[in-house]
Amino acid sequence: RLSTPLLTPFNSTPTFARTERPSAHGPSLTQLGRRHQLGDGVDGGLPDDDAAFELFNRAAEVGDAAAHAELGFIHGVGWGGREIDVPRALLHHYFAALGGDPRGQMALAHRHARGVGVPKSCRAAALYYNPAAEKVVESVDHSIEISPLKTLHGLPLQILGRNSQRENSPGTT
Repeated sequence: RLSTPLLTPFNSTPTFARTERPSAHGPSLTQLGRRHQLGDGVDGGLPDDDAAFELFNRAAEVGDAAAHAELGFIHGVGWGGREIDVPRALLHHYFAALGGDPRGQMALAHRHARGVGVPKSCRAAALYYNPAAEKVVESVDHSIEISPLKTLHGLPLQILGRNSQRENSPGTT
């Protein structure tokens, strides 16, 4: 049930990131944290980085993958005046990817593709990019017709749209 220990910045006592059956409250905490990030719909209407950070940590502690993605970003870029902490960012991106969050998957894929804080590996990058790409494919409206227009270096160029052939023919605007 419990996985690798995760240290919170508030103390050195390990808590655990759950990888199975995350709490139903995790997504709500993450959403509230995002509201505090932007100052959207919260008291005072001003961004509160510290409140957002605390909420993301609480959501991550109960296994919310999106919260781990947020924390990976925060530690990776030093958001909210925090120091950049690449190992902690990688840990959070890993739990986000493990939980199926496409931002965590793409963050790890980018890091592996470029060798940022991890060994450069196209194979590892592809393994992380693939699930995120599959989610995009699943979200596409497959009822839209794809029509070839012309070729570039022998490869067909295509444009999306039901009437793409007529609308994008030479001489039409």
